[in-house]
Amino acid sequence: MPIFRDIKFVFEKALKNGVSAKETRDLVQYCAFLALPLVRKKLGKGRLNLDLLAMNEEDIVFDSLAELFQRSDQGKFPQMDSYFDSSNISALSDEEIIIHLRKIVFMNVHKTIIRLYSETDPTFGKILRNIKLGIAKTDLFEETTRFGETILIVKHMDPLFGKPLMKFSELQMAINGVVNVHDTIPLILSKLNTILTKQEQFQRGLQLFQLAATIKEVYIMGWETESVVIPTIEDELDSQHIRNIINEICRKQLHELRHSYITTEKISEEMFFRYFQTVESILKGEYLDGGSVKKSYFDHFAEQYPNISLLEYRAQHRATIEYLTKKTRTKLQLLLKKM
Repeated sequence: MPIFRDIKFVFEKALKNGVSAKETRDLVQYCAFLALPLVRKKLGKGRLNLDLLAMNEEDIVFDSLAELFQRSDQGKFPQMDSYFDSSNISALSDEEIIIHLRKIVFMNVHKTIIRLYSETDPTFGKILRNIKLGIAKTDLFEETTRFGETILIVKHMDPLFGKPLMKFSELQMAINGVVNVHDTIPLILSKLNTILTKQEQFQRGLQLFQLAATIKEVYIMGWETESVVIPTIEDELDSQHIRNIINEICRKQLHELRHSYITTEKISEEMFFRYFQTVESILKGEYLDGGSVKKSYFDHFAEQYPNISLLEYRAQHRATIEYLTKKTRTKLQLLLKKM
C-alpha cells in the first residue's frame, strides 16, 4: 500500500476547511488506492458485473469517492466531518486514521454499487431499498462492514463472529423453507432473525447482496406461476398518507435550502424548483405503487427538463440531485420509522 505522508496533518486541515487543491487530489488518489482492491475482490467473487453496469474498475472507484469529497456550502467535506471528530483526530495515530479512512471508503463503495445496480436492475434495487427500510422498521438487524462486505448482524445477541457465514446455497435453503412470495420484506427479516437466533452453526448475520439476490429469486419463482408484486413496507401504510408526507418533506426542504443554493451556489430559482420536482418524483417512484416505477434519476429529471442530454446531466446536475434526494430520503425514512 502506498504511503500517505503527513496524513494526520492533511486530515486536520481538511476537517477545518484549510486543505489545498493539491492535498485534496492526493487524498482522493490515496482513497482510490484503498477502494480499488475491494472493487477487484467483488469482481473476483462474481459480485460485480462491469458489463452490466457499462463501467470499468476506475469508474466505480471514483464514483464511490465523489460523495465522500463533495463539499458543503461552507467548503467542508460533510461526510468526513460527520465520521471523524475533528477535536479528537489529533489523538489518533496515522495507522488509526488509515483504518478509519478505509472503513468509510468501503462504506461508500458499497453504497455506490447498490445505487448503480438500482439504476441498472430496478427489481434488485427495489429489494435492496426495502431491505434497508425493513431494517429500520423492524430493528432486528444492524448493518455493518466486515472484510469489505456489507453484513446484516442480528441485534442484541452474540453475533458468533468466530463461525462462518451461511453460504449462498445454505441461505437459499433457509429462505425457501420459510418464505413465500407474498411475504413483505419486514416479515422475511423477522423469519430470518428467528432462524439465526435459534442456531449456533453459523454467524448470526447475512451478506446484504446475497440476501437481496435470494429474495429476488423467491419473487421470480412466484412470478412464474402467478402475478406477484414485490410487497413493500409502504403496503402496510396508506399510500395517500405517504404521498402527503413526501409532498410536505420536499416542500420544507425546498424552503430550508433555497437561500443557500440560489444565493451561494448560483443556481437559478427555476432550476432549483426542477431539482425538487425531480426529488419528489424519485421518492414517489420508490415508495408508492409497490415501487413499480422503474426509472433512473436521469429519467425523472428529464421529465422536468425534456431537452437535457445524459452527458449534460452527469456533468452539471447529477451530483446535486443525488445529494438532495439522499438528504430528503433520510428525513422521510426517519418519519416512516416512527409510524
